[in-house]
Amino acid sequence: MFNKYYILGIILFGIIIIIGCNDNINENSIDTSLNGTWLFHDDVEVNINNVKNYLCLNYGEYEMYSTINEIRNTGGGKGTYSTNNGLFTMVTTHYYVEIDYSIFEEYTIEKNKWYTKNELINALELSSNDFENRYGYIFKPVVYNYGVNNFNLVFTLVSYPEGIPYLLREVIYLSKIL
Repeated sequence: MFNKYYILGIILFGIIIIIGCNDNINENSIDTSLNGTWLFHDDVEVNINNVKNYLCLNYGEYEMYSTINEIRNTGGGKGTYSTNNGLFTMVTTHYYVEIDYSIFEEYTIEKNKWYTKNELINALELSSNDFENRYGYIFKPVVYNYGVNNFNLVFTLVSYPEGIPYLLREVIYLSKIL
């Protein structure tokens, strides 16, 4: 069964991930040294519960997921990213709605499924304005300063969408999986 630390991990992923479509990202604004799979250095309590969180970066596209006891959990988010002058900008294009611990539990939409923003608006049967007011933060950009060497990546929060109902980590440490 999932616990609050697993949920926190997914929320952290979602925040990094959760954003909106941005078709303006081009290959010239991608730092290819980021390509690969990165493991989040989470709190000790998360690691005790055998939860590991990952960020896969590949030429401007990203996906976040977690494992529990080495079993991959689809949840998280995926989308696009760009890099420019030491800034890393993530924009979520797809959000995964889980059966348990979802912000959409109260809705009778199909769970364990990826949704684009428009698909989610339609499934929730909300107007665009209502969706933006309640959940628009999911698909808006999150910006970090970043530093990378061969095996370590550090994100420092610069800006995030207004209305996020939880706190983002200011600094995130990751290690490259070889």
